[in-house]
Amino acid sequence: SPEKLGVLSMAVMVFYTVSGGPFGIEATVRAGGNCYALLGFLIMPFVWSLQEALMTAELGTAFPEASGGVVWVEEAFGPGAGWMAGYTNWLSGATDNAIYPVLFLDYMLQYVDNGHGDDSETIAPVVRFCLLTTTTVVLAYINWRGLALVGKMSILICVVAMSPFVILVVVGSFKVDPSRWWILPDADVDNTLAAMDDDIAGGLLPNFSPAGVLWRPFLNNLFWNLNSFDSAGCLVAELDSTASFVRSMMMGVLLVVLGYFFPLLIAIGSLDSEQADWNDGYMAVITTEVVGPWLGAWTVFAAGISNIGLFQAELSTDAFQLLGMADRGYLPEIFSRRSKHGTPTYGLVLGTVVIV
Repeated sequence: SPEKLGVLSMAVMVFYTVSGGPFGIEATVRAGGNCYALLGFLIMPFVWSLQEALMTAELGTAFPEASGGVVWVEEAFGPGAGWMAGYTNWLSGATDNAIYPVLFLDYMLQYVDNGHGDDSETIAPVVRFCLLTTTTVVLAYINWRGLALVGKMSILICVVAMSPFVILVVVGSFKVDPSRWWILPDADVDNTLAAMDDDIAGGLLPNFSPAGVLWRPFLNNLFWNLNSFDSAGCLVAELDSTASFVRSMMMGVLLVVLGYFFPLLIAIGSLDSEQADWNDGYMAVITTEVVGPWLGAWTVFAAGISNIGLFQAELSTDAFQLLGMADRGYLPEIFSRRSKHGTPTYGLVLGTVVIV
């Protein structure tokens, strides 16, 4: 029989269904300043992430099957709501997953180019399409070879992707000025708005900014970085016991919280930067300034390789959800067929086709 997922492998896959590392947290600092950003990543996990993880652990052990949230909604609201929940969740996940090979390629080009110019603009569209398609198909094949293999691969990716931040925390801790942690946001909200992207701070609704914090982009970024523990519910049956699933969920919460808070704590404390400096990719600037250019380049590479972990976790959960929906009669029986490796072949094929 196919090898089951281990507790650590599952915990890391939970980490990649939610986070993937402190990439993309810059908007929180840009919208709320140093102090509120740290408080956000300290408080929000208890307000939202832990609750979502506990809910997933409880419902996953009550319904240990691949459909995950589909069966939870069905039991509560009926089959129509269950089908709709499954369809919308799969569609959003499959389409969102298409961005990760693109980000991986762009980061790799940036790493190879070492910041001099933009190689992505010099690659012919046909060549770019072939590179993206090859990357997607190869990763899908690895996924087809077994969830245990994906789990072990995710552990390796996690070690590589998080290692720059471990180094940052160790080296940067000797350069920390704790007073930087308590800096409040710019009192002039117009300055903060000027530093925000239009798609983050703009929109039809007015900006709500008590205490100098742009609360809408601030909370949106926190939620985006700390959400989606429920996706792991599709993999509960792939562990050797429901007790292992509960342990994996709690370890996943710990990995997510530590992976955000401590790099951010040291990044803010070790470098004298302005609130407006926190643009996308600023963590690479910090690792360069605090440790050295070699770690900045490593951080760019880590950001790229992290997208592989995000891709594999999303592809796995989406495919197993389709398998579970087929088992419940929502989809044709073909989607319930497993490969000799225990993976949902046709769910993976459909997800790959949508991405390509």
